[in-house]
Amino acid sequence: MELKHLRNFVVIANEGNISGAARRLHMAQPPLSTQMHQLEKELGCTLFERGARSITLTEEGRLLYSRAKAILNITDLIGEEIHDIKKSAYRLRIGVISSASMFLPQILLPDFHRQFPDTFFDLHEGNTYQLMELLRSGVIELAIVRTPFDREQFHCLMLEEEGMYAVGKAAFFEPAGPADAIRLEALAHKPLILYRRWEQVVENLFYQIGTVPNYLCKNDDARTTLYWAECGYGIGIVPASILPRAEGKDLVRLRILDQQLSTSITVICLKNVRLSPIAESFLEYCRRKNTGSSV
Repeated sequence: MELKHLRNFVVIANEGNISGAARRLHMAQPPLSTQMHQLEKELGCTLFERGARSITLTEEGRLLYSRAKAILNITDLIGEEIHDIKKSAYRLRIGVISSASMFLPQILLPDFHRQFPDTFFDLHEGNTYQLMELLRSGVIELAIVRTPFDREQFHCLMLEEEGMYAVGKAAFFEPAGPADAIRLEALAHKPLILYRRWEQVVENLFYQIGTVPNYLCKNDDARTTLYWAECGYGIGIVPASILPRAEGKDLVRLRILDQQLSTSITVICLKNVRLSPIAESFLEYCRRKNTGSSV
């Protein structure tokens, strides 16, 4: 199985037809079709359902598409890393969650960048689960994510623990307790906007006080939670590090006192995978800098 054939297969799958892929690859259609027939013969399966004007991937084709993209990503990265070695440069392939995007350049990078000024930062952004998948596929070596998540496959180094905040328009809050804090039970029956990853934790806490949360919206990004709260739809539950993004002078920001509702910004890497020298250096830098612990 040649890498060239895998690249051409991915282009065909993206284009949805042979003729469009041939134009994009600057080659004639017949030899491209021949390549795909050879690939199917080699694998012993049909990769495409061929229609009059378009093609779709079979189940086997979809599997090959996923694996081929991962293989090609790794192949490209190897070439980039070898190129970096020749230039005496370093490439740090790292992911960071959106709600902690400012944590990396403001807190972690200043001293590290002074120590390794020739480092190129190949940065990928996404939620925790997306970054975990990029780690598994080898696209990145390290990821800065947020607990909770399943730690079984990963080495984890806690960088900073932070509390959660209730954010919303003043009309949603009753004047009770300290001016800067609130207990979760005071949010019972309020319209809640929640990043889905905290759903089970929140429900368990409400269960302990004999009620259930009143969800207005569950979503997959802390930024979405904050934006909906800014628009006045309800009370968002967000980590402290995203509060600088909050806009609007009429927004109330109250620290949630329940200790079980907290999160940690954590740098992770796959177990049993050898890191590049620059990734090892960054991880060691984090160990020296932070006051957390490895798990």
